[in-house]
Amino acid sequence: MALGKKATQSSQYESHGPALTVDGSLDTNMHSAPSDTPRWWQVDLGISHYLTHTVIYNAKEGKASLVECSVYYDCW
Repeated sequence: MALGKKATQSSQYESHGPALTVDGSLDTNMHSAPSDTPRWWQVDLGISHYLTHTVIYNAKEGKASLVECSVYYDCW
C-alpha cells in the first residue's frame, strides 16, 4: 500500500532519506539525525484506507515504536 508513496521524516542522516522506507527493499532504511528528538516518519497513502493491521520493519535498532495514524496530519 505504501510502496513508492511520498514519505517524509523529521531529519535525514547521511544518505538515508525517507524514500528508502517505501522502496520495497528490506535492505535499505531511513535514518534520522542522531540529535533529532523526537524522531518521526510519515507516508502519504494518497487516499484514506481501512487498515486492519500495520507491519513496520525496524530490525536494525530493535526498539519499540509508537505508531499513530492521522487523516489530517494534526489529529494524533
